[in-house]
Amino acid sequence: MKYLQVIIIIFVITGCETQITNPLPVDYNYKDGAKIGFMSALPPKPVHRHIGFTVFGNFERDLEVNWELDRYIFRELKSILLSEYCYELVDLSDTPNIYEYIEKSDTPDRQDGLMTANKDFIDSFKAEFKDYELSGVIFIADFKIFHTREFERLDLARGRQGSYGIESNTREKRNELSSIIASRSYSLMPIHYIGGHGLGIYREEVGFEPDDYEKLSAEELAKYEKHFKAKLSLNIEKLAGSLPKPKGVSCKK
Repeated sequence: MKYLQVIIIIFVITGCETQITNPLPVDYNYKDGAKIGFMSALPPKPVHRHIGFTVFGNFERDLEVNWELDRYIFRELKSILLSEYCYELVDLSDTPNIYEYIEKSDTPDRQDGLMTANKDFIDSFKAEFKDYELSGVIFIADFKIFHTREFERLDLARGRQGSYGIESNTREKRNELSSIIASRSYSLMPIHYIGGHGLGIYREEVGFEPDDYEKLSAEELAKYEKHFKAKLSLNIEKLAGSLPKPKGVSCKK
């Protein structure tokens, strides 16, 4: 029998890691060995948005590379949860109706000004994954899939191509990385809305200038990817730290 212990939903959000909701506090623990489900549906390709000296030099396009952020976030989070908490992260990203759950996950209730779990959503989720006896799961998705009523500053992201990648400006001599990734975390046993955290990257300077923004080389693209993932890893660590802690002996030696 499989056992899972938390829901986490990761979206994309502009800005650094931050607590982006106001949930009830976590006042419970999980057992060592708890299993946490994980669902991810990020776009495979980063986007390059460039502003040239004139409007004729502007462009916005998908880059023909796959940074495999779904797999990267899963591996990083799995490693942290196992080494720090003895939790096992279980990949559920092949779920056919993953987008339906991602959309519904953005419907927490409110109680006395605080965010609480939507019982209807939790009950339906637990019913579909009853064979796992879940206590939680993690969703990863493009933020634009989610409602933005709590994130008014991100309204400009609506309708824009992509959710992460390169933003460059020849005139201002900017060469940066940005993303719009965030998370929602739910506990199923007990039912609780743990909260949302930003995992985004905002105007992160990469420290080099490519030879030609129109034709980025494979080596240059690899530099962008390495820098992006290094920054993202720091935010993943903070997300892991927001989860309920294990009860009893820690896995750490």
